[in-house]
Amino acid sequence: MNRLFRKKHPSNTSPSASPIFHLTEILEIIFSFLDNGSIRKSVILVCRLWYQLNNHRVLREVRWDWRWKRHKLETALARLPGARSFTCTCMALFGEVDDAVFTIMDALSQQSTLYQNLLDKQSRQQRQQRQRGIWKPLWRRNPVLPNISPLRELELFSFRFPGDNLSGNRFHFPATLTSLKFTGGVYAGTIFWIDQILTDCPLLEVFHAGSGGPILVNGPWVPPTHDRAQPLRLQSLVFQNAKLDQGGLENLLSVTPLLQELKLIELLAGTRLIFTELPDSHYDWNRLYQRLVRLALPLRSVQFTVHCSSRMPDRQIRQRMIELCPRHTNHAEWSFSPMDITATLLQELTVVHNNVTVLELCIPRVWPRTFAACTIGRFTEGLQLLHQYLCESPNLVRLKCLTGAILLENLDLYHRARYTDLALGPDREWSRRPGSTTVSENQKMQVWACRNLRSLEVEIHSHGYERLIWPVQSRILFGYIATVCPNLEELDLKLPSYCLQQGAAAHTRRTVLHVQLEGGLCLLAKMEYLRTLKLERGAGGVQIGGNIQKFDISWITLAGSNREKHSVRLRQHSAQRKQAIAQWTKDLETERQLEEKYVLPTEPQHQPGQDQGNESEDEKLQESL
Repeated sequence: MNRLFRKKHPSNTSPSASPIFHLTEILEIIFSFLDNGSIRKSVILVCRLWYQLNNHRVLREVRWDWRWKRHKLETALARLPGARSFTCTCMALFGEVDDAVFTIMDALSQQSTLYQNLLDKQSRQQRQQRQRGIWKPLWRRNPVLPNISPLRELELFSFRFPGDNLSGNRFHFPATLTSLKFTGGVYAGTIFWIDQILTDCPLLEVFHAGSGGPILVNGPWVPPTHDRAQPLRLQSLVFQNAKLDQGGLENLLSVTPLLQELKLIELLAGTRLIFTELPDSHYDWNRLYQRLVRLALPLRSVQFTVHCSSRMPDRQIRQRMIELCPRHTNHAEWSFSPMDITATLLQELTVVHNNVTVLELCIPRVWPRTFAACTIGRFTEGLQLLHQYLCESPNLVRLKCLTGAILLENLDLYHRARYTDLALGPDREWSRRPGSTTVSENQKMQVWACRNLRSLEVEIHSHGYERLIWPVQSRILFGYIATVCPNLEELDLKLPSYCLQQGAAAHTRRTVLHVQLEGGLCLLAKMEYLRTLKLERGAGGVQIGGNIQKFDISWITLAGSNREKHSVRLRQHSAQRKQAIAQWTKDLETERQLEEKYVLPTEPQHQPGQDQGNESEDEKLQESL
């Protein structure tokens, strides 16, 4: 009995952790299922072992835009060490190279040198430990690179290198890069030496160049020092508005057995303004097609178009896609120009069990850029057919549509784009179509069926009488996307500097995007999976409309280090937002009266086969818009 009441003393030995949490192989598998946010906020804070195992998974991005103040460039470059991705927009105005270009080039060179020195130091320490017979487990080692990870992704938008700095006595890209993209308005006349770029970046997996002015891809394509027994790591190769040698390209394809994406968009045979001393290039799609068939590359997406050339028949496009991408027939990625979209082609797409998950559309750029694309009948017809396809494609996951594939008129389900600014007075409250005082829409509007869309990159146009300048148009755009595509993770919206009105080049209108509360940007707050939001301006600078206050966009930011001060500011901004919304009662009543006076009621058209969940989502559009 005494033993039952005897006090037990605590043991001096604490229970050890489960051995499974010391097995790095098991931990690697577990961590591979976690998203970047969980790893950043929770996992790496547990212990040094977990931090070291996930340091390469913590993605830190650095961005800089030439429209920002100059001191922000110094701040951005100070954060460059340890960043995985660097995106830079540095516009060359009137052909001049800004001093910021030289600063950025120096910072990239220093970053590459710094990381190489740290690697050499780590290698020396490990060699000395092996010579001394000293070995420590991973979680007890003192890492030489505590917070430094190599720069893997570099994207340069409208970046002009001084002189001929891509060849000869040139700038050397960091050797750690796995992705190198020259996007947007690449300066006309830029020359790319592929062999030297591949020599600088032996780990390169993604290389994109083009979509701006004409560029020249010079040879040789394969580095002379490359051992053909060791294949290159290239997985994605994209050129747009480029003049290149097809023979050199085919030679490169023979040493890229991992290539999954090959897009040659609007290749140029020759240009009358640039590269006048070079002979015209000749392209043969049949020869390239036979070459790809023989190489049997694991392709998932292929595109081949030549500027001002005839297009292939629709059935041939689908057949060759199936033959070149046999592993991705049921879940294909389609890429073509909006002007090539026809009703027959859409039928060919639906033949593949309507399992297309990625659709990428690239319109040819005109240099110097004009409004020619908007005035082409095939272009506008293709946009209408694309909208119809989106309304019938429930499996679409990613849509990338460059320069003008989505019309605001197709998103305006309840015909409210005709509202102007209610604060301007009764005579400006309604934009009437010529010859009509009421709006009677006999044709019902269709709604996109791709509810599981994850990535959306489009440019928005408005070719009707409703100019894209008032807050109501921005509210329609954001409200439609937030309700129809609730699972979006990446949203990239572009607006042209000018947009045609009724397809007439003489009636070009400057576009305006409103991001304040009445512009509807706050409607995106209900998209719980959204992690990337980009609102890009056109080449001429799309105007951000309205007088933007801090409380209009402060709901996006998270609490910083000074949480108490931040909380006070958030409460103040929240009160200001409530005060602004309270003033909308009069505007809502005015809109209701306008609808009763001018608009006959109509409902969106539901596609056959849509489930009740999608229909209920469509019904919420009226509240969002």
